[in-house]
Amino acid sequence: YIHYAECMLNSEEMNSLKKELGKTLLFFPTHTCCEGGLEYEIHCMIDELLELKEKLGFDTVIVNMYYLDENKNGFGDLYNKAGFKVTTAGHQLDINFLNRLKTIILLSDYTCSNSIGTHTGYCVYLGKPHLVINPVQTLEEVNPLWRDLWETFEKDSSQAQVDKILVKNYFFVSILNVLALFLPLITYPYIISKLGDELYGYIVFSFTVITYIEIVAAWGFDISAVKDVAQYQHVKHRLNEIVSSVLYIRFIFCMFLLSLLVGALMLFDVKMKMLYILFSGHCIASVLFPGWFFQGIQELKYVTYFQLICKLVFVILMVVFIHSKADYLYYPILFSLGSLFGTAYGLYVMFEKYKVRLIGVKMRNVVYRFKRSTSIFYSRIADMIIERSNAILLGNFIGMQEVAYYDLANKIVRLGSFPIMILNQVLYPKVASERNFRLMRKVMAISFWVAILIWGLCVLLAPWGVEL
Repeated sequence: YIHYAECMLNSEEMNSLKKELGKTLLFFPTHTCCEGGLEYEIHCMIDELLELKEKLGFDTVIVNMYYLDENKNGFGDLYNKAGFKVTTAGHQLDINFLNRLKTIILLSDYTCSNSIGTHTGYCVYLGKPHLVINPVQTLEEVNPLWRDLWETFEKDSSQAQVDKILVKNYFFVSILNVLALFLPLITYPYIISKLGDELYGYIVFSFTVITYIEIVAAWGFDISAVKDVAQYQHVKHRLNEIVSSVLYIRFIFCMFLLSLLVGALMLFDVKMKMLYILFSGHCIASVLFPGWFFQGIQELKYVTYFQLICKLVFVILMVVFIHSKADYLYYPILFSLGSLFGTAYGLYVMFEKYKVRLIGVKMRNVVYRFKRSTSIFYSRIADMIIERSNAILLGNFIGMQEVAYYDLANKIVRLGSFPIMILNQVLYPKVASERNFRLMRKVMAISFWVAILIWGLCVLLAPWGVEL
């Protein structure tokens, strides 16, 4: 249709206005419709446009907004404050809508948007290069006809590659979870025979306290950061901003909380204080470990390699150094050293292989990511209180020997969640980036019945396993 539209300005007026505007970037933000709207990060979008303006030398940025959106949520004012010119082509049923739109497009030298729409084709047809920045539309949100066509294209082109990635990640995560679940069960008899029930109970108790600090310091980024990395892994400056924000926040939180722990240990009479201090190394390593980054880019093999090496080294060193109750401090020392080594190597791979860089981050971006992860943090802290508080309560009111027994029982019970944990880690980046809810519902149904089966086996075999 744009071919038949007439420009609202004559050639002289167009040349005069183009001379006044200079080199011009035209941006089409995603807009609402009668059923609702698509949300996007306005401040991050403004940063993207400002960076494009600076890098490519644009004199003017024009934001063509939907007529209902100019004053909605203050978006128009925010674009104006950023130094952009805000305009609209009016209502789509207006007789001059296409004429205005064609005029606006012809005034530009370069165009961009954060969603696919008719404007994309119009810009290309009129000879204006078009860039789609951080698209917010997903397969579930576009017209069913286009969705069907896209799904057909996907099946013919890249579905085999997607399936290969999922299978590969499932394999690596399976190894990782098998290691995490069964290795403690295998080492449990040895460590109990050398340290005794009560001393091992103190180790479990202190490690549980450190786990609280880990969860608070992580602040839900293990989930929200995976989604962000999955969406922006190919936009280098956004990826640097995401990684930098997450690491800064987590490290600051971790050091603040650990300093509070040290202060509490100095003020109160706490048994086995050195266990808490020595486990702090593991806490720092866990908070800085970029597992969420590798999960987001769907390269879980690195997480598996790091964890596999660290856990095996820990087990070997544990057998070498721990022979009696007097050696109990070697447990947190070796555990922390293994974690720190894995984290150091993980950061090295992230920085060197994937060329991620730590950069200065604007405070509003840090605050945005902090607030965005808060709801996830609340849900995780609630789960952790339910799961971990039992060990704290047992240690305070009954005894450390019972804590050791509870730890063994908890490890056995966790076997029931084994398939769900694996599928969550493998599929979450794909679902987060593509919002493929049909796949998610199908996987949840399968996971439920597999978990029921494993839970039943645990109930039947647990007495035999404990005696063994």
